[in-house]
Amino acid sequence: MAYLFRYEPMTTIVFNDPMASLPIRQSYSSQKSALYLSGDGTVHLEVYCTKLLKKMFGKREDLPALRRPVPLPLPTKVVKCSVGPCHLCLVDERGCIFTQGCNRSGQLGTGDRDDRTQLTEMAGSMMPVDVWCGRNYTLVLLKDESGHKELHGCGSGARGRLPGHPKGSNVLVKLNVQVCSCGCYISSASVFLLEVECSPRRVSDICSSAASQRRPRGLHGMGGGAD
Repeated sequence: MAYLFRYEPMTTIVFNDPMASLPIRQSYSSQKSALYLSGDGTVHLEVYCTKLLKKMFGKREDLPALRRPVPLPLPTKVVKCSVGPCHLCLVDERGCIFTQGCNRSGQLGTGDRDDRTQLTEMAGSMMPVDVWCGRNYTLVLLKDESGHKELHGCGSGARGRLPGHPKGSNVLVKLNVQVCSCGCYISSASVFLLEVECSPRRVSDICSSAASQRRPRGLHGMGGGAD
């Protein structure tokens, strides 16, 4: 499960390196990594175990150090990001979607199941509004020129991760979920919960919703979310 924290106003986080301090706009974390989106649109990935480090950057001699934020190179500013247990997803200011990491279930949306140790663009025909990385799947909230919004996903479809696609997909596919026009944020947690919301909430609040079996706001048609 990935955890989302939004900093308002922006907070400066000082990393292990005394020379590296960044104003953080958003921060995501999974069990063994954290992703930081700074105020200038750059993204840094911090990894806490060697196995995941090799999945994200390959088995090369110049692997980045553990527990040290590594900049992810993109020529454009990043506006949205998410990280799962073994992959990540970024959206830049042009509306392009990039993924990196493990692709065993097709969660990178590249049309194959080959891992990527560098950012790779995901094909898409609509403008991304938000992204979410789960354990072995990715969700993308998209909208067209008229403002109509759809929820798409790729990766494992087991246990309802991709509603309408139980066998999964290695490219983005439209999910069997109707999204209202005000939906701006997506999240998925264990206990069958998938949310499309008009405003962000902490994952702890989302899990509380699951426990009470309250119908999510802005979502019509339930699909089992998974961690």
